[in-house]
Amino acid sequence: MPIIKPGDFEDARVKALLTRHLEGMHANSPPGHVFALDWSALQRPEISFYTLWEGEDLLGFGALKELEALSGEIKSMRTADEHLRKGVAAAILEHIIAEARRRRYSRLSLETGSGPAFEPALMLYRKYGFLDGGAFGEYQRSSFNQFLHLELDAPRAERRSVTVDQGMDRQLRQRMLAYYDERAPEYEEAYTLGTGTASIPDPEAFKADARTLEGIVAREVRGRAIDLACGTAYWLPHYAANCSRITLFDQSDRMLDEARAKASAQGVLARCELVRGDFFDHDFPRHSHDAALVGFFLSHLTEAQERILFDALRTLLDPAGRFLILDSAWTPERAKFNSKTERQSRRLNDGTPFEIYKRYCDRVDIVRWAREQDVTLRIEHFGPAFYAVSGRFGRKPRW
Repeated sequence: MPIIKPGDFEDARVKALLTRHLEGMHANSPPGHVFALDWSALQRPEISFYTLWEGEDLLGFGALKELEALSGEIKSMRTADEHLRKGVAAAILEHIIAEARRRRYSRLSLETGSGPAFEPALMLYRKYGFLDGGAFGEYQRSSFNQFLHLELDAPRAERRSVTVDQGMDRQLRQRMLAYYDERAPEYEEAYTLGTGTASIPDPEAFKADARTLEGIVAREVRGRAIDLACGTAYWLPHYAANCSRITLFDQSDRMLDEARAKASAQGVLARCELVRGDFFDHDFPRHSHDAALVGFFLSHLTEAQERILFDALRTLLDPAGRFLILDSAWTPERAKFNSKTERQSRRLNDGTPFEIYKRYCDRVDIVRWAREQDVTLRIEHFGPAFYAVSGRFGRKPRW
């Protein structure tokens, strides 16, 4: 039975079909009239890329681009040559339309060409209710291209509501805090050994992404810095040399003990202030830091709690300050073993069981942050296990 999955950008079969798609677009379009997305463009945060599979056979793919809060664009629709006229494009189109409705879009649009090569796709779109219309976005009308639009059910003035995740409650939060307090001596094994994560079984996925994140931290964190939910201060050796003053903030006494030992070993303890506090109750000094590092904290917050985090960052950062979020990525590899949001069982090395709340984030989430929180964001890394996103407040996002 065919199934639709997020596109795996490392899969050679997907790369081969994309190459075939781009070759076809250029072969059937005049110069300057090809707007198909290449490999790097498909990985932009506003793009959701879907692939349709039957067993090990790639049947086709398509993409949904978020244009603004209430509209999207269909991109990169392609069926593998050997699976033409089997309903592949219709299945992908239905999935994209359903996803657009789930996001409460009021309109879906697309740009395509003219001529025999484009007629089958045009017939399909019109079958599903798409109508000819005007140019949109940055497109310019020409004698070759044409534009189709599908009006969806959501009222135009209605914005997407924030879903409050009921998977987190006070008792679970307390159990999660107890777990991380007890795990303090073992905490860094997730980065150094790739163990203890209850997720992707290949430890190299975590170790390789951690090494990449180390370089990003060294580049991005500087000046007067605060390390929120610092844990053992694992990232401290990679940014300490850039910083005049460092605040290490965490709720766990045992984590802060480990952080203090690391700062002492690095010879930077005199520049560090260690603060124990509950993030949700703490009164952060206004405009007191040039940089904020938020490492593996956001994935333990519900979607409704995200605004609290961004409001705190807006308060504590200098108006020209920057922040860097590191956390667990929702990827095709992760989806093989986890749900996007879940209560997750964890064990200490001695076998003691705990339960935590985990909410993995994908590129769509990052686009949503930019829109809802009025921040400029840049994806520095999006790997199979971890991601890094840098940002600042008060400017429109540029991807």
